[in-house]
Amino acid sequence: MQTDITNISIPQNCAESWNKMTQNNDGRFCTACASTVVDFTAMSPDEVIAYLTASPKTCGRFGATQLDRINEQLKEQPLFAPNFWKRVMVAATVFFTTQQVVKAQDNAAITIKTEQVPVEKSVISDPTAIKPEPVALRNVHGKVTDLVAKFTLPGATVYVNGKVVTATDAKGEFCLALPVSRIVIAVKSLGYAQTELKVKAGSEEETIEVALKEGPGAVMSRTVIRRASLPKRLYNRLIKLPIKKIFG
Repeated sequence: MQTDITNISIPQNCAESWNKMTQNNDGRFCTACASTVVDFTAMSPDEVIAYLTASPKTCGRFGATQLDRINEQLKEQPLFAPNFWKRVMVAATVFFTTQQVVKAQDNAAITIKTEQVPVEKSVISDPTAIKPEPVALRNVHGKVTDLVAKFTLPGATVYVNGKVVTATDAKGEFCLALPVSRIVIAVKSLGYAQTELKVKAGSEEETIEVALKEGPGAVMSRTVIRRASLPKRLYNRLIKLPIKKIFG
């Protein structure tokens, strides 16, 4: 998503516990800050960027690694869209071609003959080639909850053998297609201690429930947003967006 935002950061965390805040339509109300804290943990990077573009002065709750992923995406925004110059060239070609056609019609009719040439297709196969054995997989379903309050935790990060593979959905659930061998799953969420569990080897579907205990790592505060420079914002508004509307 194209935006004027170039970086999102949190200069100071909120000391108030998320679980002690009063729930409302947009998130939870923090009495210490006297403002609503929006829960961004279940949103995608594009959804967070769109929200903060429309409402820059916002208190938010983010996942432990969520801001890193969003800022990495913002860093990758090109000054020009990948096919910007291609579209400009197409527009120029259409313009000059139209001028040539108008001039040609004033002089004489032009007839263009085309001929289709058949293309031979050939398929080369090696019957002796050894095809790799497919990797046996099984589905592992999981739900992440608060150990004490028992409510689900959306936006929790799920690791498999030390690597980030997914995050829980709005219901605090996840589903993974994993090898049938023994694996180690770790789950971490904002404001909770990381929990690890071992899933034994087997081909049957597994359903697990991970209960997280409150711990360090909560990130709740007013966000600080750095916007693009004035020349770039003017370029986006006066040149880039009109061209995008014309060519789709």
